[in-house]
Amino acid sequence: MNRSFEISVGKGRTRVHATALPMNYGVVICICGGISHIGAVAIAVPCSSLDRDKKGTRVTSSVYTLVGHKDDIIARSAAETVARKLNQVTTVTVGIHVDNATREEIRALISNSDRCVARLLKRLSTSAYGNVS
Repeated sequence: MNRSFEISVGKGRTRVHATALPMNYGVVICICGGISHIGAVAIAVPCSSLDRDKKGTRVTSSVYTLVGHKDDIIARSAAETVARKLNQVTTVTVGIHVDNATREEIRALISNSDRCVARLLKRLSTSAYGNVS
């Protein structure tokens, strides 16, 4: 069993932290920034394509978003990306809140979240689940 690890991207108000806990079958990820909380939870499950002509893994996902939050956008994207790439059930919890965030800061938070996920994937694919292309 691999141990959990954390990755941070960005500076100041737009810094985002992501923690991954690889399991024998599946991975749990928590992404937070600013005032950390639970704003949305997504689970993505890899499955075979229903179209036999299409190659690759598809995923199905479900998301629970707490009232008044918009963290589901990052949660769904991250869960589906990781599940597809690693072919593992993936759960992602997201809670990012920056008081009076500007549009630029919101874009930076989303970008930094995406960068965290990319770095998590790189580390997970080379350590927890073997080399995944």
